[in-house]
Amino acid sequence: MLSIGACLLLALPGNGPRTPAADRRSEAAAATQQPAAPVPSQTKERAAAEEAAGDREIAAATPQPAAPVPPPTEERAAADKTTGDRDIAATEPAGGAAKEEAEIVAVKASAYSYGARCNGAWAKRNAIGGRLKTGEVNSAAADWSRFPVGTRFRVVETGKLYEVDDYGSAMVGKDKVDLYMADYSQVDRWGVRKVTLEIVEWGSHRESLDILKQRTQSRSGYMGRMVKQLEAKLQSPSPRRDRDEG
Repeated sequence: MLSIGACLLLALPGNGPRTPAADRRSEAAAATQQPAAPVPSQTKERAAAEEAAGDREIAAATPQPAAPVPPPTEERAAADKTTGDRDIAATEPAGGAAKEEAEIVAVKASAYSYGARCNGAWAKRNAIGGRLKTGEVNSAAADWSRFPVGTRFRVVETGKLYEVDDYGSAMVGKDKVDLYMADYSQVDRWGVRKVTLEIVEWGSHRESLDILKQRTQSRSGYMGRMVKQLEAKLQSPSPRRDRDEG
């Protein structure tokens, strides 16, 4: 009976024997109920380092004022001026002056060569005593009161450059030039054409007048008519610049 009663007593809730695992759980639960250990406070060195790092981050995020530009020295100002002058000069034609527009003249153009058929007794000579020329610069005859001796022009249609060093009766009083060519086959092919002259350089009215006055005292022939026109132009010079005006 005692043994049965003891068994019954032991079977009641809470009266059973505790196993070692249950004891360990009880010890762990007790351990978890202990207060946490206090966190040691930061040292002075660590606090100072963190404060310095924060200051650097703020400074990096803050826009810095631009450094003041020092006033230019005399040497630098002179160098800047020289550079500016070169830039301006590069945009202007040589001589520093604005390029004038070329003067364009519409005329009729005939052709002649050196033989007696066109040049009579003058053969290969021009009106100023030199040789009629072809090549880079070609001879041309004109009314010297219209295109004075020494005038250079380019025929736009052909691109050839001519210089007035001759004259002829068929040109006087007309907007006409006579272009010198090396042989008569070229003269025949050319015939008479309307062309455009680009004046490269004007010749001298005074030099033209001096040459013609030595050759005629008359005012009735074609040379006399050129003399009268030249004298009138020299008394009332035109606005354009030529060799008479330097």
